[in-house]
Formats: sequence, structure tokens, C-alpha cells
Amino acid sequence: MRSKLIDDYKTLQSYERPYISVSELYSCLRKNYYYRLKYTVDPKDLFKYSKVYLMQKVGNAIHEALQEVYDFTEVNKAVVSEKYKVKGKIDAFKDGYVYEIKTLDEDKFLGTYSIEHYYQGLLYAYILNTEYNYNVNSVVIIYVFRDNLKRDPVAFDLDLDTNLAKSLLERSLLLLTSIQRKEVIDPIGSNKDQCHYCEFKTFCEKDSSSSPKPYKTKEQKQEKKQKEKKPDTKKKETAFLLG
Repeated sequence: MRSKLIDDYKTLQSYERPYISVSELYSCLRKNYYYRLKYTVDPKDLFKYSKVYLMQKVGNAIHEALQEVYDFTEVNKAVVSEKYKVKGKIDAFKDGYVYEIKTLDEDKFLGTYSIEHYYQGLLYAYILNTEYNYNVNSVVIIYVFRDNLKRDPVAFDLDLDTNLAKSLLERSLLLLTSIQRKEVIDPIGSNKDQCHYCEFKTFCEKDSSSSPKPYKTKEQKQEKKQKEKKPDTKKKETAFLLG
């Protein structure tokens, strides 16, 4: 399964993609920069959890089932923004609602929605409204529990945030400019979890950044150790008690 994931990864990298994917806008732009410019990665650093392949297959099957069962107007619709050079595909649309279907294990559900899932639906909604003449009023995120299909799906109906959508879409232009100039972009949109599992971390540690990185570089760790070992040279004053 792991070899299959790696093969798919390499195949995807062989394509020339003039558009930025929606998912790249709310993940680390620096990682996407390295990926787009095909920085060399050791295969042993890829997909250490091979069951991701099975999860993807289960997720695809659940998507297809719900798209067939529910009376959606459109499913798997390609959405392209020529203004921002962004491309993606919505799960479903009907009556002014963009639907995002997500699968996860029941114990991973914390009772609320993932902000990244909201970003995804929000970006699709904004592009549809501004470039396709749609009238999307809301984003609906549907969570289906792949390890307990007896439990009813949980849905969240969320309002749109136009300013947030525009700020996320503007990241596409930053990333494209950086790629064209071959100038390493700052780690915009990164977080500690992304950094921990990032296959490009060694490159990122070496490249400077005007914005803080979510992790400590080797140099920062060494400086911290040196400070901890350095003796206190400050003059100590002795306190005298007067009788």
C-alpha cells in the first residue's frame, strides 16, 4: 500500500499544473513551493502510515454513495478561478449550499468542524459567486464516521466570510510569483503538525524566513542548549540582616 501511495505521489509530480489547488491555500506555502519545484525527497520519508491508502479508498466510496443517495443538483463539479489561478472540485451543490463530505474515525471527532474543511468550502463558494454567477449562501460540512456507519452523519451549516476567502485566495498569487522567480516563500499557513510530518523539513531548516517557523531549527536548539550550559556571571549581592 505504501508503494502505491509513493507511485501516485511521483505520478502527480510529473504533471505540469498551471493552477494552484484549493487545498494548497490553507496548508504551508513553503511546502507547496518545494513540492512544485520538485525538491528531491527520500522515499522513506513519504507515507510512513500506509493505511492512508485504505482510508482514501473508503472515503471515496462513502463520497460516491452519498452523492448517489442525496438529491444534489451538481456533484464533483470542477471549479476554476482565472483571477487567482486556483482550481478544485466541490463534492456537491444544491439550492445555494456548497457541500463538503468528510470521513473520519468516530474517536477523532471532537464535536465541531475542522477550520481547514470550512476554508475549503468557503473558497469554492466565493469562486462560484464571483466568477460563475452562482448565489451560494452557506457551506455545509458533513462528517461521516467510517468506522461506525450506523451512526448518523453530523452536519454543520456555516456562513460565508468574504474577506477571509479573498485573503486565502491571494496566497495563490504569492505562491505563483515565488515559483516563477524561484524565490523560497515564507512558511505561510504552516503549523506544528504540518511541520512535524513535512517531507521537506530539512530544506526549510536551511532556508531563511522573515516570518517565524512553527518549529525550532537545529541552530535554535543549539543556541538554547548553550544558554542553558552558560554559567551565571551576574554579580550576586549578599543580603545582611541587621539585628
